[in-house]
Parts: sequence; C-alpha cells; structure tokens
Amino acid sequence: MKKSVSMLAAVFIFISMNAEISFNRLASSVQTFWSDENGLPSNNIMDIVQDRTGYIWMASYDGLIRFDGTAYTEFTAEEHGFTGVSPRVLREDAEGTLWIGTNSTGLYAYKDKQFTVYGLDDGLTNLSVRAIAFDKNNTMWIGTADGLARRTADGKFETIINGKDSGIVSFILPAGNTIFVGSNRKGLILIKNGKVINPSYLKDIQSYTFSAG
Repeated sequence: MKKSVSMLAAVFIFISMNAEISFNRLASSVQTFWSDENGLPSNNIMDIVQDRTGYIWMASYDGLIRFDGTAYTEFTAEEHGFTGVSPRVLREDAEGTLWIGTNSTGLYAYKDKQFTVYGLDDGLTNLSVRAIAFDKNNTMWIGTADGLARRTADGKFETIINGKDSGIVSFILPAGNTIFVGSNRKGLILIKNGKVINPSYLKDIQSYTFSAG
C-alpha cells in the first residue's frame, strides 16, 4: 500500500512539474485570443482540427468555419455547397478528406473543394453524428445519437451497435485491434476484431454514462 501511495505521489509531482514547465512556456509565447468581437464568426466552437495543408477548421452550431492564419471563411450552401446544419465533430482521414459530423443533417465529406453528404439511406443509424474515428486500418467508425456504424468498402455504413443497446455514442477510441466506445446507456463497450466483446472487468461500469464535450 505504501509503495502504491509513493508511486502515486511521484506521478502527481511529475505531472505538476511538467504542467508548470508547459504553463511557463505558454506564458512566454505570443498569444492571440479570437472571439466574435475581433473576427471569429462564432463563440460556440464544438471541435477544431488542422488539415494537412495547414488550414484550421472549426465546427460550430453556427456553421463550418475555416481559418487560414489571417481570415475566417464561413462555408455556406450558396458559396461553397455546404448544406450541413450545426456541425459538431471534425476528423481528417489518411487520404486528406475532411469529415464533418452535424447535429441533425448527417455526415459530410470534403475533398477537392466538393462536399458529399451521407445520411440514413447510406446506412447511418441517425443523422445526429456525435463521434468520428479511424482505426489502424483507416476504417471509419461513426457514433450517432442512435448507435454505432462502420464504413464498408463500398462507401456505405453498416450498423455495429444499434441505439436500443447503446443509446447515444459520444466517443470512439481505437487502440490496436480494440475499439473503445462510450455510450450513455451501456457504459463502455469494447469491439475487438469487428465483434462486441464483454470482458468481466466491464461489468461494474455497465450502468455508467459516458459522454464527450
């Protein structure tokens, strides 16, 4: 017990020291704060990702935003062909496609200045996309307000966990051959080699609610 406590204390000291170093480094760097008062189109930012070309993309309930280091661009249906409503999650895949999950209009892919939309007819379990992840094989996993789906080779989506079993899937974490899935109904769900598994150590947290901001 004393050994465990000592190790824990050492970990906290290590974290504290590194945090102090990081904060000191941050304090000495140039900082710019953006809001709707100095150019940022929205203060309600849900997700941020930087693509391989250097652009910074922001998902906001007020729209899809791109930042080039100087100016912000709001992507609209009229000017850019983006018809999504309330973007909330962003990911870029290995081929450089930007994926945008929206709160009510499904999943969008942006590649070569063109948007492609995926919905219920393509196999999504719900049009409210809550999580996007890619495993080690670059297979796409989509968490929605009604379960978990996986993209297949033909570009469609297949249901892996339906909403009756999981509820809202709010985060997906690939780790090797295992996919960790957080839901609000079944706690933490594990998928290994494409199949749901139920290890005994998860029984105590099956009633937990997992969510992501």
